[in-house]
Amino acid sequence: MNAFDRARQVVLPGKRWIPGVPGDPMSYASGVTQMPAAKFVLLTTVGLIPANLVTAFVGTSVGGDIPLKYWIGGWGIVIAVWLIVRRIRRPKSFTTESTEHTEATR
Repeated sequence: MNAFDRARQVVLPGKRWIPGVPGDPMSYASGVTQMPAAKFVLLTTVGLIPANLVTAFVGTSVGGDIPLKYWIGGWGIVIAVWLIVRRIRRPKSFTTESTEHTEATR
């Protein structure tokens, strides 16, 4: 076993512990480097068990339900941001361009 194989055995399970980072790139890299399927499944399982236990613990530790006013406020913010972004990205109206073109040709 070379140094790359040893590093891969540490990186694959450790990568599963990083929250918010997709696991697909590591899966693709493991396939490209021809890691045996059984070893990949074993190392992925070893990496996912602690991550799932921590997620379950945090989920049960969070106290109570989120009040409705926070849900409504959160969705209000999301919708407002979406509308603002949509308004900024909206292309210019065709009516203003056509009237400018009509006036220029007169």
